[in-house]
Amino acid sequence: MAEAEFVARFAAGVVSVSAVLFFSASIPCIVATSIPLSVGRIVAVWFLRVALSLMLAVPAGYLAQALSGG
Repeated sequence: MAEAEFVARFAAGVVSVSAVLFFSASIPCIVATSIPLSVGRIVAVWFLRVALSLMLAVPAGYLAQALSGG
């Protein structure tokens, strides 16, 4: 990724951080409640959140690149 263009590095950084935060925050919240979710459903929700963050990170990366003059 060191030689990739700005938008790819930006999206990879945003998605990797958000993926860790989404997974690490959702497990304790679900375990602390009585919501009956299986591990498969938790992973499916995590995957959807990561996909949505990717869909938001790429346009945000292009916007940041445009605003920085690059």
